[in-house]
Amino acid sequence: MPATRSVRIGLHARNDFTFAEGDYLVIKEAGIETFKILSFTGNQFFERVRQENPGLEFIVRLHDSRIGASHPTPESFVAAAIPRINELRPFAAKFEILNEPNHHQGYEGWGSADDAARSFRDWYLEVLGRLKKACPWALFGFPGLAPHWPHRDLEWLDICRDAIQASDWLGCHIYWQGDNQLKNDWGLRFKLYHEKFPDKVIEITEFGNSTPNLSGDIQAAQYAMFYQELFNYPYLGSACSFIVSSPDLQWVQFVWRKESGEFRPMVRVTGNIPRLPLVPPKTVAPAPEYKVDGPFLALYRSLGPVVCGLPITNAYIEAGVSTQYFQNLGMEERGPGQVVLKPVGKEAYESRLKIRALEARAKQLGEQITNLQRQLTQLNPEVKFVRPPIQDITDLLPKHQDKTYGTRTLQEIRSIVIHHTAAAPNVGPEAIARYQVTQRGWPAIGYHFVVMPDGTIYQTNRLETISYHARSANQTSAGIALTGNFMGVGPTNAQLEGAGKLLAYLLKRLGLPCESIKAHKDLVATACPGDQWENGVKWRNKLMAEIEQTTRNGGA
Repeated sequence: MPATRSVRIGLHARNDFTFAEGDYLVIKEAGIETFKILSFTGNQFFERVRQENPGLEFIVRLHDSRIGASHPTPESFVAAAIPRINELRPFAAKFEILNEPNHHQGYEGWGSADDAARSFRDWYLEVLGRLKKACPWALFGFPGLAPHWPHRDLEWLDICRDAIQASDWLGCHIYWQGDNQLKNDWGLRFKLYHEKFPDKVIEITEFGNSTPNLSGDIQAAQYAMFYQELFNYPYLGSACSFIVSSPDLQWVQFVWRKESGEFRPMVRVTGNIPRLPLVPPKTVAPAPEYKVDGPFLALYRSLGPVVCGLPITNAYIEAGVSTQYFQNLGMEERGPGQVVLKPVGKEAYESRLKIRALEARAKQLGEQITNLQRQLTQLNPEVKFVRPPIQDITDLLPKHQDKTYGTRTLQEIRSIVIHHTAAAPNVGPEAIARYQVTQRGWPAIGYHFVVMPDGTIYQTNRLETISYHARSANQTSAGIALTGNFMGVGPTNAQLEGAGKLLAYLLKRLGLPCESIKAHKDLVATACPGDQWENGVKWRNKLMAEIEQTTRNGGA
């Protein structure tokens, strides 16, 4: 069992325009963390769901009643979708563009054939580009496909590759029968998606056992096993079981609440699942594609990929010799068509010895530098803290073509205001700046610094800039935002460490006491920076501890 998880325990909303009281109770008792919901659902239902679980995440499926009977043009689809997306900004950042367009019966407007996939790909790319331009703060997902034959989801993935790569995340539907919940072709089918797109976060926007007349106890046990198995896959963002309840009898085997009001066993069993700490999903960068040809191809075919491994470079000239490297070995051309293996084992061993010696020396020098910094701080309290690594991207971010912020002296800054971005953790400074400039009409991004989940610190405004972030306190405060929504969860440890080092440095530089650090809600009627600031995980205390530790170390 891993120590943490990235996947959130989710559930699909009732497929109706209204919810029953029992639906809200299911969310509460099962401890639902992600709720997939349709865009036609009224805002009052979003608000009520959030009351049952303030930290709950919404994934909104963009619905268009014209889909199925026809394909609305990208222009008309986007024109209808944008107002609703903006209305849902207080609740959701993730939006799924349609649903199962590959269903072989064409329920969702296209079909399973290759031509249908190409048609949808072209339509989707046009829609995605328009939506991203209009709503840069939102994260748009390629829709979950109907799995298995005759729907041909894997073939669709290949045909729609460029559309998926352009998306912010990849949706996936998982259905199985019998006890296949942990089989790769069934319950773990998302692994096949990950193999094709290792750089994409996968959101399982529907899953379930479709076996007719299945016992509720068996179904509940399988779902609990499935949820907990997903804790092992760090690239998963959520998994939403289909469906909390439904007025349609064809879905009765999937519901968690019967129309009579009775809860099925999934509610209790899911509520009892131990919840590991949540961390942001992790993906891997797409591997570059390298070719094996020319004189190296024959030897590669002779030895085979098991011995050679995959190519990790193309052929190139090294020390005047044509050379190519593979995962397990290297080749070089000694003469026309004469290819030999390079002595990479000897080179690797000697390089490791040199690296170990250099690492030991670097560690020794680092310890000496730290000790000298501490001695300087003790001898002269006025010596500045060591500045933490800060990437200044102020001049690279989107700015308004006409408007500019005012300026001030550093002496005018009397407080530092802590924010959360209330969006997905990976929504960084560029997307935030674009939204605040294009949608709010601000001169530039409102924050002075942004701290990412991995601890990276970005400076986004000069400290002398009077930016928009705390209303009446703008003139005398600097704003620091930690990316993420901390209604229900807190920042990552790396994020707290980075923010702590930044705050310790700023306090020293500005000559301010710790009491000058304020939460946004201390100054403005807002929930920012989330209910976990002083409740739940109480990340305020953790942040202050990081500041204290950094201060004791002289900023090191």
